[in-house]
Amino acid sequence: VSSTTSRAAAKEGYGIRLYNAVVSFNSGDYGFLVDYTFPDSPAMKAGVRRGDIVCTINGSPINQDNYATLFNSIQTNTIASLRLGLMRQVVGEGESAEYSVALDKGLYAETPLLYCDVIDVEEIDMRLGYVVYTSFDRDYDDVLHAALRSLAERGFDHLVLDLRNNIGGSVDSVVELVSGLLGQQYEMEVVCELRRNPRNQRSAAPTVCRLKNVGYSLDIDSISIICSENTASAAELTIVGLRGLGIPVRLIGTQTEGKNCGMDVARRQIGSTMLEYAPITFMCVNGKGFGDYGDGLLPDEGMTVTEDNILGKKDKYYPMPHSYWGDTDNDIALRVLVAALGGGSEQSTTRTTVDCREL
Repeated sequence: VSSTTSRAAAKEGYGIRLYNAVVSFNSGDYGFLVDYTFPDSPAMKAGVRRGDIVCTINGSPINQDNYATLFNSIQTNTIASLRLGLMRQVVGEGESAEYSVALDKGLYAETPLLYCDVIDVEEIDMRLGYVVYTSFDRDYDDVLHAALRSLAERGFDHLVLDLRNNIGGSVDSVVELVSGLLGQQYEMEVVCELRRNPRNQRSAAPTVCRLKNVGYSLDIDSISIICSENTASAAELTIVGLRGLGIPVRLIGTQTEGKNCGMDVARRQIGSTMLEYAPITFMCVNGKGFGDYGDGLLPDEGMTVTEDNILGKKDKYYPMPHSYWGDTDNDIALRVLVAALGGGSEQSTTRTTVDCREL
């Protein structure tokens, strides 16, 4: 959790973020899992999506000798050109399990808002508002508000906030998000408090963060949040902050990281060098004074996806991506949630799944 903002700017590249693992094929070659692509990036425009597996790059297979260099070059956009051979794990109607794309570099924004839509789940007759958010970045608060306004206008039955890849960020952005989720009756309510050491010579007083009127509201009375061991800091503060306001929060996934503290960032110019200091300076508690989540937050009963759950199934590789955002058939976290919302019965799967671990 940080009390400062980042500096967003358009980036030139492909817009692919790879999962931090490799797939090993029977041939001995490797594959890279696409964790996600950024909206309006060359990769997304070309149809590359979460859960796809990169098998070849510029005609060459990925192997033990080159995988580290290729992985880093894609992540950092330093490779000059990209021709990707890919395999799709979840194949829909009219799609092929294997495809290829040629990508040119283009400008895109590394927005933390990766997905926002209303999903009609016919099996349980519900409309789910589904938002995927990967960090709390003040420079994208306006993007977040625009997305939430669109959900408010379209209407939905239940809100799902996917924070499985959210490592945290700005406390101020937590206030912005929660203010947009709740009604005006919560205005000026305390969502969190940042408690500092009384001997802190710079600022010993706690910072009380109150909700505000952002001009709209989703007016939710409950929420489901998807989490993992990557869910940390400001993302965890969002969960405990909502609970401190009396909002029922259902957690689905695995135990979160457990970072209930944060930093007041300071900068100092020495000659031509700008130094940035970020020592831990405060502890985060919610409006009820709860801050004891240093060991992480646990999913609700039956909602842990790596153990036998409401579906009687598990995915020990979670949160490794096996499908695209919003796939209620093949994303285990969403499947567990849909089963819970439907009273505990598993729904039928309508798409073909290729298990990358068996390739």
